[in-house]
Amino acid sequence: MLHQPRGAFMHRCLSLVSATALIAAASLPSTATAMEWSNDDVSVRLSLFMQPRLESGIYVRDRDGEQADLSGETTDDPQWADASFRRLRLTMRGAYQEDTRFNLVLSADRLGEHRSSRDDDDNLIFQANDGGNIGVLYAWVSHRWQRDTHTHTLKFGKDFALFNPSQSDSSARMLFASNRPTAVFSSDNTLGLSYRWQMPAITIAADVHNPRNDSRNVFASARVETSIRPEWSMGRSESRLGAEGFGHILGLSLGLRSDNHSDDDGYIHAGIDYNVHYGPITANVDAIIRRVEANGPKNAGSSATNQWGINLQAGYAMPRDNGHIIEPALRFAAFDMGHSLAPDMSDAAFESVDSGVQGEIGCNYYLNGHNHKIHIGVSHWQANRGDAEKTVLRIQHQLLF
Repeated sequence: MLHQPRGAFMHRCLSLVSATALIAAASLPSTATAMEWSNDDVSVRLSLFMQPRLESGIYVRDRDGEQADLSGETTDDPQWADASFRRLRLTMRGAYQEDTRFNLVLSADRLGEHRSSRDDDDNLIFQANDGGNIGVLYAWVSHRWQRDTHTHTLKFGKDFALFNPSQSDSSARMLFASNRPTAVFSSDNTLGLSYRWQMPAITIAADVHNPRNDSRNVFASARVETSIRPEWSMGRSESRLGAEGFGHILGLSLGLRSDNHSDDDGYIHAGIDYNVHYGPITANVDAIIRRVEANGPKNAGSSATNQWGINLQAGYAMPRDNGHIIEPALRFAAFDMGHSLAPDMSDAAFESVDSGVQGEIGCNYYLNGHNHKIHIGVSHWQANRGDAEKTVLRIQHQLLF
């Protein structure tokens, strides 16, 4: 992007995004649809998921209080605003004779995102992620065995582990234009095998995955979810668009990653999460603690460190007479990643967080449920030591069809 005076540049960017959103709202059909095909044995559904957005670093500082770029690099000439696709995904999912299901997702997430790197002489380079790192995000097949009172499901393929719903919950149903901050504790998105035993009010599951970098290591987790009573059961979702009724899910998780065959950090961690819906209110609570056998340079002075994080958030959906929905939302998160050094922006650029506290306020405008919505929000993160902080404005348009 060309560098312009900050005020004028921001005004033009915001005007452009607003105009684009209004045009899209007027031109889309009232019901988003996907392409579907089926016969007596097989059903297939194709869908496209897009989240174009504008992100602006209103105030970004490193641990020494120096002005920093959105990418986290200290510079006197930062890029104040960046346009990108947070999500850009093509999905093919379906079933074979009902009980065998499959899912394939091709992703170019973060297409166009502003990034920084350094050359062989340690010179700073800014560039856009124009290639989008296109690849396979999900590729799995599952089979279920249904009984009168319960269901067994076995799944194999590339997916996130069961451990952390902050990462695995639907990106289309989020209250904000970012994952819940506890997603920083997520496992790798790799090949694995999982088993799920689902009963009316409780689900028990376990999985094992290859960690990234060295498949001789292993990531394994176990998870229990309960709604206490069958009539309170619901699917996990950050927003339920003001649907009537009450539902909730309490989850408990354990996970570990071995580090016997590589320099990656090994860890064992435990988490508790709660998703509740009551009429217009939907809320999430996530808490995770982790014991890390540290191999990273930030922890070179110790063999192990303790980490923890907690996230609290809620949205209040207000349906309108025209079928649209307005949903303001609030979020608070706190973290301690156990570093020996003060947190820096290089570890908290974009959506990620490091040791400190984060607050976020936003509002969603749903034109056709989760298929078509516009989000605007402001996020502020403050390090628990040093002067690092960031305040970021995000405007995001979502299409799912």
